[in-house]
Amino acid sequence: SKDGNRLFVGSSAEGKLVGVDFAAGKVILEWDGFSHQVLAVALSPDEKTIVAGSSDGSLRFFSVKTGREKMRSKGHGAAVTALGLSADGSRMITGSHDCEVVLWDTKRKKELARHGDHKQSIVCAGFNKAGLAYTVSSAWQLKLHDAAGKVTKTMDLAKLAPNAMGAVASADGSMLLVSDWEGD
Repeated sequence: SKDGNRLFVGSSAEGKLVGVDFAAGKVILEWDGFSHQVLAVALSPDEKTIVAGSSDGSLRFFSVKTGREKMRSKGHGAAVTALGLSADGSRMITGSHDCEVVLWDTKRKKELARHGDHKQSIVCAGFNKAGLAYTVSSAWQLKLHDAAGKVTKTMDLAKLAPNAMGAVASADGSMLLVSDWEGD
């Protein structure tokens, strides 16, 4: 959450979605209706909806207030491994083990664009400070996407961090932080 008091995580082993309130010191959500692993989770900017991506390729939307599932969508033909929401919550980008990237209109609940420009599975997806979507593959290729989902720029992060292990955007979307197992 924006204030850092709540955390929502997916369990890859049990197929659960769990929400924790750090300030209250308690679990506020525990949903175990997944038949597959939960590999990607995002909280909407208005903090009313949680989106979870599963290894069965589905996307599920949950109410933070009630914990109930609001909607389910078949997003990919393989595991959803990364997802991110735009700052206004109107768009979502998802990535998968099938190397596909999908850009969504969350207000109209429809797919805007789909492509397979990556050669490896997607490990990170989101929106930068300018509102452009980005995806990072397990080969550490960063791709920026325009509003229509078309790739406009590719960067080889493997040259900068040859032993990269993970990537996450800063809270304001101004930086992409890449961890390297050698500590650089």
